[in-house]
Amino acid sequence: MKKSLYISALILMLAGTSLTSCSDFLDADNKTTANKTADDYLILHPDEILNEAYASLYDFAATVAINEEGTDLYIPVRGKAASEFDQYTLNASNADVYSYYKALYTTINNANGVIHYNNQKLENKAWDAEAKFLRCWAYYLLTQQFGKVPYVTEYYKEYTTNFPRTELKTVYESCISELEDVYNKVNDGSVTLGSAVGAPSKLAFASLLAKFYLAKAWDCDVTAEGENVAPISGNENFAAAAKWAAIASGNTDGSDPKALTLDFAEKWSATNIHNAEYIWGVEYNKATGVAHSLQNDYGNYYGECKVTGNKNVGSTHAQSEKSLYLFAANDKRYEGTFMTTIYNFDTATGWLQSGYYAAYNNPSYPKICYRYFPYYVTQSEAESELKSNKAKYAYNTAEGNNASKAYILDANNSVRFDFSEDGSFEANPYTYATLSTQVAGGICVKKFDDANSEMVTSKGDYKSIPVFHTSDLYLTAAEAYYMAGNTDLAEKYVNAVRSRANAGDISLTDMSKYTNIYRYSAASGGFKAIDIILDERARECYAERTRWIDLRRTKQLVRYNKAYNKLLQGGTVKTLRPIPTNEMSNNSGIGGDQNPGY
Repeated sequence: MKKSLYISALILMLAGTSLTSCSDFLDADNKTTANKTADDYLILHPDEILNEAYASLYDFAATVAINEEGTDLYIPVRGKAASEFDQYTLNASNADVYSYYKALYTTINNANGVIHYNNQKLENKAWDAEAKFLRCWAYYLLTQQFGKVPYVTEYYKEYTTNFPRTELKTVYESCISELEDVYNKVNDGSVTLGSAVGAPSKLAFASLLAKFYLAKAWDCDVTAEGENVAPISGNENFAAAAKWAAIASGNTDGSDPKALTLDFAEKWSATNIHNAEYIWGVEYNKATGVAHSLQNDYGNYYGECKVTGNKNVGSTHAQSEKSLYLFAANDKRYEGTFMTTIYNFDTATGWLQSGYYAAYNNPSYPKICYRYFPYYVTQSEAESELKSNKAKYAYNTAEGNNASKAYILDANNSVRFDFSEDGSFEANPYTYATLSTQVAGGICVKKFDDANSEMVTSKGDYKSIPVFHTSDLYLTAAEAYYMAGNTDLAEKYVNAVRSRANAGDISLTDMSKYTNIYRYSAASGGFKAIDIILDERARECYAERTRWIDLRRTKQLVRYNKAYNKLLQGGTVKTLRPIPTNEMSNNSGIGGDQNPGY
């Protein structure tokens, strides 16, 4: 993605108070457009707006709070206050909600501009297809967070504020029709998709179709909440979601899934993001100067990063008690998701060669600062490892290095090992709640680490962000096949994901084979097959900003918050985000059509 230096003067952008508005067009004597009017120029250069459409993804692709908080997996630690999302005290004036809503409509507006100008003269089919994909993806996110939203596909030159909310079924069917049309035209050769990095492939269209059909099935065909969910008006949409998820993940509808052969840790390697399972994502490039902060958004606090040599994590979105127990012994996804060993910082070798990033750039570095063991490691097992690596835990305070510590992370029986300068240690029992009040008292996520990060305080991450990837689509297929009544095939897709992780097969019909390895079960209604699929999504897609949507979509949001969210304040049940106050005030088409609970 490249951002035009002058594009903001060319296109209609969202205003600060409403869904659409006007901004100044280029003057006729602007030399960058060879003295053309804005219309004349854009008819010949709709790709300039397409560049801006891609650039607009940066404004919401890495948004964490609205997508993760108020779920079962993440908590603030070290005295960080619970957010409105965590507590469900959210109201329509929340700035984060409005920023997200506005950013998505910016992408939609840009996409509409591409289609409008492209169709007047050039009719570049690839640009048209890309714009439709981006528009549909933005609508997918809007519908999952806000429910009914204004569905706008026309390009407006004049300020307009009359956009009523559109029924979900209409939005879903419109986007599905548009995506299927492009996919079929790519298949028959009448459309060739763009090949630039970041452009959606045919598999990306299939992935988005799977997501739309799954959302439509849950929202239009299932009414029950909680543990007794079942389709009440046929399973055609679930079946269609399963078909497209199978296609997107490289399988054939109705066939057994292929084995996943890419090691999970390699899939999420800091240097191997565009691997065989990467379908589509938001591309970042250091040359653009635009970065995100996902590598800093999940975990505990490790001290002032420039002093300690550890990355700057802000004590937000750390592991909840439930998420401590998600990964059973030998599940490779634990080591692939979390940084379990952090080296000591040597100021002589520098930021990238020691401390946190030594794991990527100098893995033979001899001194360990922090070591994290999961709950299933016994104290004797941990002590055996620590004793056999005594020299690595020795430190020299004269050089200003960090004192070494190791932890067993368990909700009720945590242990902290405090080391002396010679590498000997003392074991101290703790609860996880106590550890969570301390510096380095928990583990951090490494999925989005940029191994060459230089801006260590904030937004120094240039690693591209996967949006669709193969194992995500495997679990989409599993959910869809299960809800469509094909439990056998659903099980095979779940177990294909678990097999790659060395996690062992499970059953979607015999709960006894699963509850033995899962420490906590849902408080309302016992354990169900949908819980197994959601837990598998939690393991496979941890920290990928999907959890709130996953729980909302499957109608488990209230149930899971009651069971696991200790930050919940109670009050009105809110299963959607509020339509922002600014939109309610300035869009006359909405009137008083606010979401329940606000």
